[in-house]
Amino acid sequence: MLPTYHEIDQQAENTRKRWLLATLCSFVLSPMFLFIALGSYEKDLVAGNTFLNLLTHAAIGLSIGLLPSWLAWHCAYRRHGTALLMFWLIVGPFRFFVVFAAAIGGLVAKPHKPLVSAALIFEAIAYVWWYILSFKLRKINKKFWRPKKMETI
Repeated sequence: MLPTYHEIDQQAENTRKRWLLATLCSFVLSPMFLFIALGSYEKDLVAGNTFLNLLTHAAIGLSIGLLPSWLAWHCAYRRHGTALLMFWLIVGPFRFFVVFAAAIGGLVAKPHKPLVSAALIFEAIAYVWWYILSFKLRKINKKFWRPKKMETI
């Protein structure tokens, strides 16, 4: 028999809650901070439009992160799935290395402003935290997964 939600031990429940927080940081807050940081250094900022410009960049970053975070929450957290989580665990390092290489390349070619560098560091830390917790969540979610039995004719 599969364990129910109420039969999860406290450590697994804490892992699930930390994974949800890491997902929000990695998928929602990181892009939002990065877009705010990039938007704060545009040359055409007018004193009156600064807040509106930063708000627009925050909305763009937030909208980029909402769909992946909702998919992660729905498939891996709420439904205890492992397929989408495993896909992200396989594809995720490629994304991370591309972003990391772009950040390092940008630092070497043209130094970033301190706020952009801080946003990139936050993104890297949040992603590594999410990645480690995703492995733990996958192990927890496998307890809920039951292979379908072959039906005989």
